[in-house]
Formats: sequence, structure tokens, C-alpha cells
Amino acid sequence: MTENFYYVGGSIPFYKKEVYVSRKADGDLLDSLKNGQFSYVFNCRQMGKSSLIVNIKEELEKNRDILCVDYSLQDRPKDESDFYNKIIENICDKIYKKSIAVSKGREIRCNDLTEFFQKLLSSNKTIKIVIFIDEIDVLFDFPWRDNFFGLIRFYSENRAHSDKQEYTRLTFCLLGVAVPSDLIQDQAKSPFNIQCKRIELEGLKSNECSNLAAGLKDVAVEPEQVMKWIIDWTGGQPFLTQKLCCLVAKSGLKFSTEEIEKIKLDNLVQEEIIENGLSEEKDDPQHLRTIKKRLIEDEEAYALLNLYQRILNEGSVELKDDYVYQKLRLSGLVVKKDGCLEVFNKIYKKVFNQDWIKEELKNIISRTELTYEIAENFLDEILQEKKLHFLTDIEKTVFKGSWEGLTYDQMTKSSNFTQDYLRVTGKSLWNKLSKLLEAKVSKRNFKELFRRKWKQKQLKKHNDSEINRSIPENAIYIERQPIESICDETILKPGSLIRIQAPKKMGKTWLINRILEQAKRYDYQTASINLLDANTVDFQDLDRFLWWFCSGVSRELNVPKEILDESWDEKDSSKVNCKIYFEEGLFPKVTEALVLCIDKIDLIFPYPIAEDFLGLLRSWHETAKQKTLWKKLRLVVAHSTNVYIPLDINQSPFNVGVPIELPEFNSEQVRQLTETYELNWQVEKVKQLTDVVGGHPFLLDRALSYLINHQDLTLSELLEKAPTNAGIYGSHLQELLSILAANPELKAAFKEVVMATEPVNIESLLTYKLYSLGLVKLVGNNVVTRCELYRQYFNECFSLMDNG
Repeated sequence: MTENFYYVGGSIPFYKKEVYVSRKADGDLLDSLKNGQFSYVFNCRQMGKSSLIVNIKEELEKNRDILCVDYSLQDRPKDESDFYNKIIENICDKIYKKSIAVSKGREIRCNDLTEFFQKLLSSNKTIKIVIFIDEIDVLFDFPWRDNFFGLIRFYSENRAHSDKQEYTRLTFCLLGVAVPSDLIQDQAKSPFNIQCKRIELEGLKSNECSNLAAGLKDVAVEPEQVMKWIIDWTGGQPFLTQKLCCLVAKSGLKFSTEEIEKIKLDNLVQEEIIENGLSEEKDDPQHLRTIKKRLIEDEEAYALLNLYQRILNEGSVELKDDYVYQKLRLSGLVVKKDGCLEVFNKIYKKVFNQDWIKEELKNIISRTELTYEIAENFLDEILQEKKLHFLTDIEKTVFKGSWEGLTYDQMTKSSNFTQDYLRVTGKSLWNKLSKLLEAKVSKRNFKELFRRKWKQKQLKKHNDSEINRSIPENAIYIERQPIESICDETILKPGSLIRIQAPKKMGKTWLINRILEQAKRYDYQTASINLLDANTVDFQDLDRFLWWFCSGVSRELNVPKEILDESWDEKDSSKVNCKIYFEEGLFPKVTEALVLCIDKIDLIFPYPIAEDFLGLLRSWHETAKQKTLWKKLRLVVAHSTNVYIPLDINQSPFNVGVPIELPEFNSEQVRQLTETYELNWQVEKVKQLTDVVGGHPFLLDRALSYLINHQDLTLSELLEKAPTNAGIYGSHLQELLSILAANPELKAAFKEVVMATEPVNIESLLTYKLYSLGLVKLVGNNVVTRCELYRQYFNECFSLMDNG
């Protein structure tokens, strides 16, 4: 067979029925409509709604007494009369009874449609009518839509409470991308809050797709196995599943029965879908771009992206009966599972990743129009922050009038104040705002300055959420004393430096946030810069990087960008400019102390500018011993790897200050963690878990939180699947495997460690890299696999690769 076997895009027509996959929804909807029950299928696009209706209509019409009428609102009605008329025309075309149609040329109202249905059902005592209306979300734009929904409710209610059989012989099925609460204005007319059937469209399961697997028999020895790999990527999303099947069929690849053959599919997905997946050429027919558009063009775009970011970080988030949660579901990006929302599939995770979220959030902030209502709320917010009184009534009059471009004379006509009084009030108001905005404010420029301050604030909120992105909201912090006490004491010392080193996911960001919170208790100002936020090009040039770095500190401290502009002189070196900016632009505004945290500083190590930047940090630390102004600075740096670049011993910040190494949790700390989850485990059960994952904070927290949310699952069952792609660590393990696969030398070194029964000595740079990934532990100059989970998983992976 060829790729033409599959059908990519649009509803699957009758002649391609061999590639239609029947799901649970098919049976549920068929039973509901046979019983005359009002039903609706509200889901994201390209989940198979239209194909479902094609199949259901065929099944229903096997009974000659059932008439199915299909009306898609893609053929957009002009008005209410046109909408009802098209329903009537579609029915009349089916039954050839023009005589009962409403006279053309007259306005048709909801009562006319009801009368038409009564005539139709009275003229034929056996016929049952099912009306399918697709793209129902088009009705959002029409104020009369409640009349139609009221008619559906009328028939649904009378079906249950009336002896008249005609009410049991007419039912509706609505389909679209909608939230019921969006469609209804008058809840008294809603058919969604009485007896009705909501049909959930879930992703395809591999055991349901034997007909799709049949199209792969020319490229695979075991088509069903390749089908499982395809579903593993798509999560069963119908459009993506058909598309990936089609790509495999035309790829020319040949798949044997070996598990290692999955790499061929992985590469195909990477090249054909993930790389530039949002481009018009790759995304054809359009799918990924539709999801993007639905997210970023929504009026709740900022909230939607923040919620999605949480889900991406945490794996899943409990589903709430909240508008934003429902809208995110309708984007198709996430799916409901076990009462939680999680990303639908691995393809979406790769395309709509953290970098994409970060960029889109910044774009939203930059293009958001600052309205007067937003400005008024923002002014109240910053007044409250500064513990100042809110504006008086006359100050609000001047503020609002000036925002709307009115002169003082024009303001007098809409208020009870004289022009002179308004002018005096205005002068006082601009002085007050000058202090708030830290810039000279006048009636002429206040609007632009206010807009700039507001955008700075939004970007800071965004950056704060980025800094915390690796920490779930419900994360449980377990102290590893005396580390916390040492950090608390150190930040109180002028000019201090804390160096935090630990592998990935060992809790560095948790500790940084704790240090910042402690600093705030002493009224210290804080700024946190994560080098993950920098673009690759920022690391290519020292001038560009230091400008980016200082801009980030400015946003953190709400310092106007003009001050940075004034401090930067192109005649001087960027290091001198940076120092001047701290001395003249920042420190004068710091009353007590500034705690500056730099997370993931190891990202700069591979670049030529690293030596200059790290030397600059060392010089600041040394300067604080001599200059009073610099004593305000407390530095905190965090990194995963040792410094493998040559640094002059007198220029390195990594041989001064207070070093902090984050160890794994010991048995007592693991016990505390289980207690905070209220698991009340015995010692044996704690040991059962730590024998597999050790004292690794991330792995422990992931297991315990998962068990709390899935109480029907035992620890033994969880651990049995843990070292597999199907287990709770699947995505984490696959991410590590992909990093190793991209670096053959690193993979070979780790393979040696995994296969060994004793600690292994490997080249120092490779040791640093494996340690930074968290894959190994140091034993003197040697290394061992960090935990049994990693040993089992990678032992199996390397064995499969060797056999392949």
C-alpha cells in the first residue's frame, strides 16, 4: 500500500471508511441519539467530530424510520430567519415535503420553526428526526442564539414529562469548539443544564487502530508495533496519527521487529513535524498553526499560556471548573486524564516548548494595549505597593481626563471643579507620579511613561514565573541542614558570595528561592537572573551579554531603562559601563542590600565571553572588601557542572565565597518528605522506593505526588514500570537518552559506567558533563550510576542498541 491509503485533513468520507477508527464515543453517541436524547460533542478541532457524524449518520439511517439532517454553520447564516430557513430547507430536501415548508419571502422566527416541527411530526407518526448542527460556535456572534437553544430545551424537557410522542421523535446533536457557558446568555433557556449527553472524544488507542496498521504492511515486518510507536508520539490525536502514518508509508523506510528501529521513526518525526513545525510548508494541512492561533489570539492568551506552562512543568495539573481551563482544553494542546490536564502528546511538547512559551508571553505583553481601565488598576497596584493613599476624586478626574487627552477647560464641563483647582491638582498629581515612576512626569508625557512602567512590570511578572518554572506550586521544601543556616547567615554579610553546585533537578532553584525569601525578611532588594532566558546570540558578544544582563537586573528592580541608557557610554568597555551602572544607577536606589542570584551560570562556560564575565563577578566580590558602596551586594551563583574552562586563580569566582553542594536526601529527609505527603509509610516501604531512585529530590517527589493522585496504584506497581518509557519517569528518561544520543562520546562513557560493577574512571570533562546531567555520582576520582532507576533503564537501552 502507499501513503494514499490514509486520509489527512477533513472528515473521512464514506469511500475511505477503511481508515476510520471507531472509538468509545461512537457507541455512546449512537445509543444516546437512538434514545432521542439531546447530545453534544464540544471538542478541539481535528479530533474527528465530523468523521464521527459521517459514521453515526450511516449507522442511524440503517433504520428507515430515522431521518438524519446535517447542517454545518460553515455556511454562515445571515440572520435568525436565514438560520431557521436553512434548517427547514435541509429537512425538506431530505423528505421531499415542500408543502409544509414556511412560505418564502417572509421573516422566520423560532415559533415558526416549532410550528414546522409539529406539522412534520404530525404528518408522519413513525419518523424520527436527528438534526446535526456542526460548527455551532459560529452562533457566538448572534444575540438571538438563546431562542434556538430554548427550543432544544423545550423538546428535551417535554420528552421526559409529556405523553405526546412527537417530543420523543425529534432530537438535536450539536458539534463545535465551544464551552456551553459561552453559548448561553440566559441560563433559563439552556439545554446544557438539564438531561443531556456530553460525548467525550478521546485519542485513538493502538489496539483500536488495526485498520490503520494495515496500511503499514509494506514498510514494517510488524505493522502493529510501528502503530504503537506512532501512537506513542501522537497520543492518538486523530489528525496527527493519520499524518504520521502517511509520512511513514511514503518515507521509504523499512522497519524490522527490533525495538531500536523506533529511532527511525523518531528521526522522521523530528525532521518532518517538529523542526519548523509551525511553518506553512511543514504544517500542511494546517494543524499546529491552528493550535497556536487559538491560543495567542484569544483574549485570555496570557492566562492560557501561563496555565499551559504550569502543565508542561509539572506534568499534570488538576482540572478545575474554570473558564481558562476549559478554553485550554478546546485548544487541543492538553487533554483530560484522571481528573487532571496534561499535554496531549510528545509532538506538542516538542513544538510548544518552554522557549516557545517564553517568546509568546513576551510578544503578548509587548502588543497588549494599555487601556484606561488597566491603567487605573495598575496605578492602584503600585500605590498599594508603596503604601501610599489612593487617588482622591479630583485626582482621578485629572488622571482620567488627561488620559483621554482633555484640556483642563474641557474637564471643567464634566466635573464640579474649577479650571484653576484642576490645574493645581494636576501639578500635585504629576509630582506624585514622578516619584512613583522615577522619572519627570508631566501632563504631556505621563501616558507614555505609564505605559512603559506597566510593560516593565508585566515582564517582571513573566520573568518571575520563568524563574520558578521548575518548581511546582505545591512543591514541598525539605531542609538539608546545615545548608539553609549557612546560606541565611552568609547573605547578611556585606559583599558575600554563595556558590551553589549540584546536578540538574537536585533543588538548586528551590534553594535560590528560599534565599530570596529570607532576604526579603530583612527588607533586602532581590534580583534573580536565569541564563536560560538569554538567547544563544547573547552569549556570542560580551557587550551584548552585559547589556542583556544589566537590562534583566533593571527589570527585576523596576529601575527605568533610561538610567541604563544614561550609564552606557560606547567609548568605554562594557565591563566599565556595567560597573558604572551598578554604582550610579542601582546602588543609590538600594536602601539596605541587594541579593543578586545568577542561576544556571554554567550555560556561559562554553563561550569565549565566560572568562570576562566570571572575572567581573570576582572583581565585584573583591571590590566589596574595599568600597562601602559595593558592600550592599550579595552574590548567589548556581551551576550544575564544575568549571572546565581555564581561569586565572585570581579571577575566578569559584575559589572564593561560601561553597554549597546539594547532596541527595538522607533517610531522615526522605522520611520527612513522605510524612508531608501524609503517607505514613513504614521503613520498609521507604527503603523500597529509595532502593530504586536513591535520595534524588526530583525522582522522590515525582513518585510520591503521583501516588497521592493515583491512590489505586501501589508502590510496587509504580516501581515495576518506573525504568520504562511507559512509567512515570518516561519523559525524563527519554530526554536524558536523547541528550546522550546526540553526543556519542558522552554516550559511550556512560555506557561504560552503566555496564560496570565497580566505580569507573573516565575523562574529567565527560565526568563533569555526566555529573551535571545527574546521571552519575562521584566516588573519589571515579563515578558510578546515580541510582538503580538509571542503571536499569539505560542498561536496557544500550543492550537494544548493541543487538540492533
